[in-house]
Amino acid sequence: MTPKESDKSKKLLQHQTRFTLRWGYLVEFLILFAFWVIFSGRFEVEYLAIGAGAAALATFLSRSLVFPRKEEGATSTPATPLGIPRPARFIRYVMWFLWEMIKANIQLAWIVIQPRLPIAPAMFHFQSSLTQPVSQVTLGNSITMTPGTLTVGLKDGHYIIHALVPEAAETLITAEMQNHVAEAFRETKEQPPDIRWAYSIAELAK
Repeated sequence: MTPKESDKSKKLLQHQTRFTLRWGYLVEFLILFAFWVIFSGRFEVEYLAIGAGAAALATFLSRSLVFPRKEEGATSTPATPLGIPRPARFIRYVMWFLWEMIKANIQLAWIVIQPRLPIAPAMFHFQSSLTQPVSQVTLGNSITMTPGTLTVGLKDGHYIIHALVPEAAETLITAEMQNHVAEAFRETKEQPPDIRWAYSIAELAK
């Protein structure tokens, strides 16, 4: 490759990277703003303006975490962005997750109204193959937001989970939730993990 062709290729790559970064910023902003609208439940103009401002500020402050940069000599150039979800598949994940939350709420309500209160609280841990921090945190938050399960610990893809009943963790045991997150964030799907049940963190550590 001649120096002229190399320079042209480098400029094209930089242009493509800038375009990808801008698309990534937009996607992150829209996701944050959508969550603001969903959880606030307010549609007045002033509340939407506050939500848009908060989403824009969060996008700006987290840009170096979600979209890291790599050093090349004395200059800093944008690296390939991490954690940019596929918009269509991320929306599909959100819809799937909302349906799972509805089912989990029904399951929990059924347990609560039973006279014998048939709960069997326990803890388990598993290792996920998700590699990106945003994917791992998304999975952890999704577990916590699902009634009946709680993320107790997360480190390097290793999760410690508390479940009110074993059935509440079914989508984790089958790796269904992990694979929905993997699809949304451009990661590789995984097989059902090895699950070890216990009744305390100390017991899990043995």
